[in-house]
Amino acid sequence: MVICSNLCELIKEQLRGDERFNNITLVDAYQYNIKPTPILKTIAAFSVKKCVLGDYIVEISDTGEETVTDNREALATISINLYVPYSFGSGIAPNVFESMIDCVTATFGNRLVSATCSETNYVRESQALVTKTEFVLRTVGANG
Repeated sequence: MVICSNLCELIKEQLRGDERFNNITLVDAYQYNIKPTPILKTIAAFSVKKCVLGDYIVEISDTGEETVTDNREALATISINLYVPYSFGSGIAPNVFESMIDCVTATFGNRLVSATCSETNYVRESQALVTKTEFVLRTVGANG
């Protein structure tokens, strides 16, 4: 799971370096669904929704010798919930999502398998417009 959780940090780091995200708070997903109320600025809450680890990668030398490495391929689904103050309107989240796609594509290229975005819904408990997004990424790394 370390491979996948590192992806959240890598994406947040990339977004923090982009001025389009200067007014957005990037955080880990809220434990137990506790959210600040009311939402005063846009928040992007990151979590690993799913992580499927493949077999260990085998390297083959020029002599044909096989070596099992510590690295594995992983298919990770990163969930990013966008919380937008109601007063900002419903058009903000799709724009943020499109900007996220730009940044993730710049970082991961063809390792971005898919990106999806739900409809924006008003959530009374947080007094915010909430949009759920998911990014499916393929990566390779050590799981430890």
